[in-house]
Amino acid sequence: MSIPRTSRRLAVTQAVIVVFVAVFATSALAATPTASNAPGALLGNSAPSWWINDYLGTSAKFTSDAPSNAVLPVVFSFPITFAASDHNSGLSPSLMSWRLPDWHGDAWFSEWHAVHSGDTVWFDVRGGAVDDGVYTLEEKVADKAGNEASKSTPVMIDTRPPTTDGPSGWINGLVPYQLTATDQALGAGVAATAYRVDMATPWTINATLSPATTLVTSLPVWPAVQGAFHTIDFGSVDAALPADYDPTSTVFAGTPSYMWGNFEGQTWVWDQQQSAVRVLTGYKTRTVQLDVTAPVVTASDFVGAWQAGPVSVNFSGTDVGSGYAFTEWSTDDVNWTQGETARFSGDGPFTVRYRGVDNVGIRSEIKTTTVLVATTKPTVAAKNATVKRGHKAKIKFNVTAVTPRASVNILVRKKGQTYLLKRYSGVGTNKWAARSFRVNLPKGTYLIRVDAVDLAGNAQTTRGAAKLIVK
Repeated sequence: MSIPRTSRRLAVTQAVIVVFVAVFATSALAATPTASNAPGALLGNSAPSWWINDYLGTSAKFTSDAPSNAVLPVVFSFPITFAASDHNSGLSPSLMSWRLPDWHGDAWFSEWHAVHSGDTVWFDVRGGAVDDGVYTLEEKVADKAGNEASKSTPVMIDTRPPTTDGPSGWINGLVPYQLTATDQALGAGVAATAYRVDMATPWTINATLSPATTLVTSLPVWPAVQGAFHTIDFGSVDAALPADYDPTSTVFAGTPSYMWGNFEGQTWVWDQQQSAVRVLTGYKTRTVQLDVTAPVVTASDFVGAWQAGPVSVNFSGTDVGSGYAFTEWSTDDVNWTQGETARFSGDGPFTVRYRGVDNVGIRSEIKTTTVLVATTKPTVAAKNATVKRGHKAKIKFNVTAVTPRASVNILVRKKGQTYLLKRYSGVGTNKWAARSFRVNLPKGTYLIRVDAVDLAGNAQTTRGAAKLIVK
């Protein structure tokens, strides 16, 4: 464990920002002392603390007109400078105390330690002894009159860069390509992602003013060339800032804060305007191939013929790019079902709309097919008839069916023997119909039986039965 060291004066190359925060306590004897530390909030807590990073050897450089000290120092530890003052009785005896209970998991940091106003304490984060996260620095000070003041400040450590990724292989070339950068949950947040396509220079930077755990970067849509290959190089940086970050200093003046975070990669070099990355090493690369062609899908074709239910409509598809994935079908244009078979067991007709989807999500245009299904079998009714021998008998019947027409057989029988059989096709259903034929049978009473088969091939469940009286 590294014991913090104190210093009353910092070198110019590692200037420390001293941030003052007033903390007041009531007293009738004297003004209350004030305490402050860095990193922390500005006077009145008007601005948040910043995340401190650890570059572990990484450096960032300007390519032109850069001062000689523009190389960011390697940060293995960070300083906090303490300040306290009292305008009446004075500090007692010009000392303040601090502790950092969760630091290093060591009991020593849970104890109070005295420090003079203006002293700087260095905290070492090397060797992975401290996990990234938020730690609470506690301070207290008293004046000679016995008035006390205390405050706490978050110490936020982020030493790890974001992790960025994007798809590879076949992709949908009709939509923007997306890179997703993710920072640790207790981290500074993703500040920017740099990328280039097909080795283009300079690198493009996608920066955000509100760092978040996840930053999604959408690349422009490429030229829609089926099967074209492209390479995407990329890396991200978080919003952590150096321990000695001062936006007004020579080193930092005028530069975006995201230039100083933890970089995903080895070396980053920015252009003069800090709007693009000229050089990035240690980046990630993804190779993609564009699919811009919709799949082709077909369905079973029943050529408008009625089918006895249940009926299965089978789909099949092909794709010249990423490959065929699945078919979606619907009967109401609202609810879509994924599958290569649509099964219908009721009475139609059914209008089926369907489309194919390839492995990158490109959908084909919607096609439509109509399936005529008759699951319910027909029933037949008949009426009695009377005829004089040698004349035509008129036989009335009604076929109730799903299909609009049916084939009908009329039989005249007696004592199990069939004397007449008449066959008719294309007979209209769901209404009374009649057929006439000459009867030369001997006088007597005969049985009329009417059978029917609908257009789907379903035979009747109930035959038509009536009497024929021949005079």
